[in-house]
Amino acid sequence: MITPTLFWWYVVPYLMLNKGLSVEETGLFYTTGMLTSSIINFLVGKFLDKGSPNILMAIISLIEFFSYILYFIAFASDQHILILVAIAIEYLSRGFYPAYPAYEYEVYPEELRSKAFIYHYILPYLTQAVTYPLIGYLLSFYRENLELSILAIAIFSLFYAYIPISWLPKSREESRAS
Repeated sequence: MITPTLFWWYVVPYLMLNKGLSVEETGLFYTTGMLTSSIINFLVGKFLDKGSPNILMAIISLIEFFSYILYFIAFASDQHILILVAIAIEYLSRGFYPAYPAYEYEVYPEELRSKAFIYHYILPYLTQAVTYPLIGYLLSFYRENLELSILAIAIFSLFYAYIPISWLPKSREESRAS
Protein backbone atom coordinates (compact mmCIF):
# COMPACT_ATOMS: atom_id res chain seq x y z
CA MET A 1 0.00 0.00 0.00
CA ILE A 2 2.80 2.45 0.72
CA THR A 3 4.78 1.64 -2.41
CA PRO A 4 3.64 4.77 -4.30
CA THR A 5 5.25 6.94 -1.60
CA LEU A 6 8.59 5.27 -2.33
CA PHE A 7 8.62 7.25 -5.58
CA TRP A 8 10.06 10.07 -3.48
CA TRP A 9 13.26 8.09 -3.02
CA TYR A 10 13.94 9.18 -6.61
CA VAL A 11 12.46 12.68 -6.46
CA VAL A 12 14.39 13.87 -3.38
CA PRO A 13 17.88 13.39 -4.92
CA TYR A 14 16.60 15.07 -8.08
CA LEU A 15 15.42 18.06 -6.03
CA MET A 16 18.72 18.14 -4.15
CA LEU A 17 20.65 18.41 -7.40
CA ASN A 18 18.22 21.05 -8.70
CA LYS A 19 18.72 23.10 -5.53
CA GLY A 20 22.45 23.32 -6.19
CA LEU A 21 23.88 20.46 -4.18
CA SER A 22 26.64 18.54 -5.90
CA VAL A 23 26.56 14.78 -6.43
CA GLU A 24 29.31 14.53 -3.80
CA GLU A 25 27.29 16.47 -1.23
CA THR A 26 24.16 14.45 -2.01
CA GLY A 27 26.12 11.20 -1.55
CA LEU A 28 27.58 12.44 1.73
CA PHE A 29 24.10 13.30 3.00
CA TYR A 30 22.82 9.83 2.12
CA THR A 31 25.85 8.10 3.66
CA THR A 32 25.25 9.94 6.92
CA GLY A 33 21.60 8.91 6.82
CA MET A 34 22.48 5.25 6.23
CA LEU A 35 24.84 5.21 9.19
CA THR A 36 22.02 6.49 11.37
CA SER A 37 19.77 3.73 10.08
CA SER A 38 22.22 0.92 10.80
CA ILE A 39 22.49 1.93 14.45
CA ILE A 40 18.70 1.91 14.74
CA ASN A 41 18.45 -1.62 13.25
CA PHE A 42 20.16 -3.04 16.31
CA LEU A 43 17.76 -1.31 18.70
CA VAL A 44 14.72 -2.32 16.65
CA GLY A 45 15.77 -5.97 16.84
CA LYS A 46 15.82 -5.72 20.62
CA PHE A 47 12.32 -4.19 20.61
CA LEU A 48 10.96 -6.89 18.29
CA ASP A 49 12.02 -9.52 20.80
CA LYS A 50 9.40 -8.15 23.19
CA GLY A 51 7.17 -5.63 21.37
CA SER A 52 4.52 -5.57 18.70
CA PRO A 53 5.51 -5.04 15.05
CA ASN A 54 2.22 -3.15 14.54
CA ILE A 55 3.52 -0.32 16.68
CA LEU A 56 6.82 -0.19 14.81
CA MET A 57 5.05 -0.11 11.43
CA ALA A 58 3.04 2.90 12.61
CA ILE A 59 6.21 4.55 13.92
CA ILE A 60 7.81 4.12 10.47
CA SER A 61 5.05 6.18 8.87
CA LEU A 62 5.21 8.84 11.58
CA ILE A 63 8.97 9.20 11.18
CA GLU A 64 8.56 9.41 7.41
CA PHE A 65 5.86 12.07 7.88
CA PHE A 66 8.31 14.14 9.90
CA SER A 67 11.10 13.67 7.33
CA TYR A 68 8.81 14.67 4.44
CA ILE A 69 7.73 17.79 6.33
CA LEU A 70 11.41 18.65 6.79
CA TYR A 71 12.07 18.00 3.09
CA PHE A 72 9.22 20.34 2.23
CA ILE A 73 10.55 23.10 4.50
CA ALA A 74 14.13 22.54 3.31
CA PHE A 75 13.32 22.69 -0.39
CA ALA A 76 10.85 25.56 -0.02
CA SER A 77 13.32 27.68 1.98
CA ASP A 78 16.56 26.45 0.36
CA GLN A 79 17.99 25.23 3.69
CA HIS A 80 20.57 22.55 2.82
CA ILE A 81 21.20 21.57 6.43
CA LEU A 82 17.52 20.67 6.81
CA ILE A 83 17.89 18.32 3.83
CA LEU A 84 20.62 16.46 5.74
CA VAL A 85 18.42 16.28 8.84
CA ALA A 86 15.47 15.05 6.75
CA ILE A 87 17.60 12.33 5.12
CA ALA A 88 18.93 11.19 8.50
CA ILE A 89 15.37 11.03 9.86
CA GLU A 90 14.11 9.21 6.76
CA TYR A 91 16.87 6.62 7.06
CA LEU A 92 16.04 6.31 10.74
CA SER A 93 12.65 4.99 9.63
CA ARG A 94 14.36 2.42 7.40
CA GLY A 95 16.04 1.08 10.50
CA PHE A 96 12.58 -0.02 11.61
CA TYR A 97 11.89 -2.01 8.41
CA PRO A 98 12.59 -5.41 10.05
CA ALA A 99 9.15 -4.92 11.61
CA TYR A 100 7.51 -5.85 8.29
CA PRO A 101 8.86 -9.42 7.96
CA ALA A 102 8.47 -9.92 11.73
CA TYR A 103 4.81 -8.91 11.40
CA GLU A 104 4.28 -11.27 8.47
CA TYR A 105 5.90 -14.09 10.42
CA GLU A 106 3.62 -13.46 13.37
CA VAL A 107 0.24 -13.05 11.65
CA TYR A 108 0.41 -15.63 8.87
CA PRO A 109 -0.02 -19.31 9.71
CA GLU A 110 2.97 -21.43 8.77
CA GLU A 111 1.25 -22.98 5.74
CA LEU A 112 0.56 -19.51 4.24
CA ARG A 113 3.89 -17.88 5.10
CA SER A 114 5.72 -18.79 1.90
CA LYS A 115 2.87 -17.35 -0.21
CA ALA A 116 2.75 -14.22 1.96
CA PHE A 117 6.48 -13.64 1.53
CA ILE A 118 6.18 -14.10 -2.24
CA TYR A 119 3.34 -11.56 -2.37
CA HIS A 120 5.35 -9.22 -0.16
CA TYR A 121 8.10 -9.15 -2.78
CA ILE A 122 5.96 -9.24 -5.95
CA LEU A 123 3.15 -6.80 -5.12
CA PRO A 124 5.38 -3.76 -4.53
CA TYR A 125 6.90 -4.20 -8.00
CA LEU A 126 3.47 -4.52 -9.57
CA THR A 127 2.29 -1.46 -7.67
CA GLN A 128 5.35 0.47 -8.87
CA ALA A 129 4.67 -0.58 -12.46
CA VAL A 130 1.19 0.92 -12.21
CA THR A 131 1.69 3.94 -9.95
CA TYR A 132 5.14 5.27 -10.91
CA PRO A 133 4.19 6.15 -14.50
CA LEU A 134 0.98 7.73 -13.18
CA ILE A 135 2.84 9.74 -10.55
CA GLY A 136 5.47 10.77 -13.10
CA TYR A 137 2.75 11.90 -15.50
CA LEU A 138 1.00 13.95 -12.80
CA LEU A 139 4.25 15.51 -11.63
CA SER A 140 5.14 16.53 -15.18
CA PHE A 141 2.34 19.09 -14.89
CA TYR A 142 3.57 20.34 -11.51
CA ARG A 143 7.34 20.48 -12.05
CA GLU A 144 7.58 23.91 -10.45
CA ASN A 145 5.70 22.75 -7.34
CA LEU A 146 7.39 19.45 -6.51
CA GLU A 147 7.86 20.71 -2.96
CA LEU A 148 4.07 20.80 -2.50
CA SER A 149 3.92 17.21 -3.71
CA ILE A 150 6.24 16.26 -0.85
CA LEU A 151 3.78 17.90 1.55
CA ALA A 152 1.00 15.71 0.09
CA ILE A 153 3.14 12.60 0.59
CA ALA A 154 3.71 13.65 4.20
CA ILE A 155 -0.04 13.71 4.76
CA PHE A 156 -0.38 10.25 3.18
CA SER A 157 2.28 9.02 5.61
CA LEU A 158 0.07 10.06 8.50
CA PHE A 159 -2.75 7.98 7.02
CA TYR A 160 -0.40 5.02 6.67
CA ALA A 161 0.49 5.28 10.37
CA TYR A 162 -3.16 4.62 11.19
CA ILE A 163 -3.38 1.37 9.18
CA PRO A 164 -1.21 -1.01 11.28
CA ILE A 165 -2.75 0.18 14.52
CA SER A 166 -6.40 0.09 13.53
CA TRP A 167 -6.90 -1.99 10.40
CA LEU A 168 -4.25 -4.73 10.23
CA PRO A 169 -4.62 -7.79 12.46
CA LYS A 170 -2.64 -7.45 15.65
CA SER A 171 0.43 -9.60 16.06
CA ARG A 172 1.24 -11.39 19.26
CA GLU A 173 2.66 -9.13 21.91
CA GLU A 174 5.84 -11.13 22.04
CA SER A 175 7.59 -11.62 18.73
CA ARG A 176 9.76 -14.61 17.87
CA ALA A 177 11.94 -12.56 15.51
CA SER A 178 15.47 -11.88 16.67
